[in-house]
Parts: sequence; structure tokens; C-alpha cells
Amino acid sequence: MAYSSIRQRLLITFLSVGTCFVVTAAAPAFAVDTDKSSTELDGTWKCLSVESEGEARQLEEEVRWVIKGAKVFYGGEPLAALTSYPAATPKGIDLAFEEPRKEHEGIYVLEKNVLSICLNTQTRGPKERPFDFSTKDKPNLRVLTLQRISPADEGPEHKKGFVGIALSVENNGLEVVVQTVLENSPAEKAGLRAGDVILTIGDQNVGDLQTAVDSVRRKTPGSELKIRVRREGKEKVIAVKVAIFPFSLLGLLG
Repeated sequence: MAYSSIRQRLLITFLSVGTCFVVTAAAPAFAVDTDKSSTELDGTWKCLSVESEGEARQLEEEVRWVIKGAKVFYGGEPLAALTSYPAATPKGIDLAFEEPRKEHEGIYVLEKNVLSICLNTQTRGPKERPFDFSTKDKPNLRVLTLQRISPADEGPEHKKGFVGIALSVENNGLEVVVQTVLENSPAEKAGLRAGDVILTIGDQNVGDLQTAVDSVRRKTPGSELKIRVRREGKEKVIAVKVAIFPFSLLGLLG
């Protein structure tokens, strides 16, 4: 990110630590009375890319799913309920995400250790289950490509951290100020407020936006981050527990 181009402007930073839909053609008949207890999708999966409008984007950040039966986990926490229809043609999948509460219908194909899932991101109004993996001219479709990670190659997961504040630079670039605190974020729960002037993060003095971001990036989810702020002329230290970066904010499903 080129921070020089956004000084004096609002920077929305979720402080990462280190980061298919409606179709007009009629879909084929889809059997719903199929075996929903298939375990062929069980395992740890690394998301390689997401495709929309016919264009695939490789993911630079590490995003892992762990599928166990009827549950999908992300960052060790439940992400979505999963229902699969392995006997259907094409194979079907439903994902009911917990936060925000949305249900996506889709199809999937598993070839060796590569899993492709096409999801309909439209969750309101009329919608149809995708019947192929083409996203061109279908703005509601996303194709996620994931690769299974074997236990021998799994290794530690590099989780992205999340605090949930928007920062701006004020006073001729001399102060880093909390512009917005996201609702239900770790920052809000800890007591950070809009208008707080960031003085230190951990043991690092904060005099510019780059320093503020870098100081947070050294923290991992689950750790405690102490932020000293000036509020209404008084200084105070606020301890924030860094959380896992929400899957919904990665923008993979629009």
C-alpha cells in the first residue's frame, strides 16, 4: 500500500498481521434427497484464488478453511454450516455463514486435491443454484479454488489480525487519530473511540500512519495490544485483544 498517497485522508485499516448467483439459463434438475454426510470434503484447505466476471484473482494473503463434516472453520472458529449433495449432477453445496448470516447455494467439483466451489452470492430475492463454473457476464457468481493441505505439509497458520479502526492523519500530519471504530470490533469492545489520538502502540511511539500500521502488524490474533491515547486532554492506556480478521471483510464473496 502506498501510504504517501493517502496521507491527510481517511485510511480504513483492519490492521492485518503478517493478510457463484443469478443466472438466466434454466438450471438442470437438482436432487436434494442425496447423501448429506459425505466426508470427501473433510480436511484443511488453502484458498488459492477467487474468480468473478471471468477474471481470477490470486490471493496474496493466506486464507484457510477447515472442513469437518457439516461445519466449516476459519481461524479456529465456526464460519459456516455446510450441506453437500455429492450424488447430484453437478455436485451441490450449501454454505450458511454465521456472520453475517447469509446462505449461499452452489456447486462443487473435487479433482484430486483441488476443490472448486461456485457460489451464488445473491442471498435476497429470486436466485438460482449455478449449473456450471462460468462467471463471465454473471456478476453474482464467485468461484473459489482451494487446495487441500496434507497434515505433513500443514504447518502453522499465518492468521491475519483484526482490531477494527479507521485512522486519519490530522494536525498537519503530526497526529494519528481514530476516525471510526467498527461496530462489535475488538477496538469498540476495548473502549477505543472516534477522536482518540494515538500516542503509542505497545512500546512504539506513533508519529505517523506508517508507524501505527507497522506496530500493529507485529501482533498476532489472540495477543493483547496496549494502545495509549489522548482523549479530551487526558491520556489513558487501552488494552485491545487482537482478533482473527473476519472472513466477510476479505471481500471474496463480494
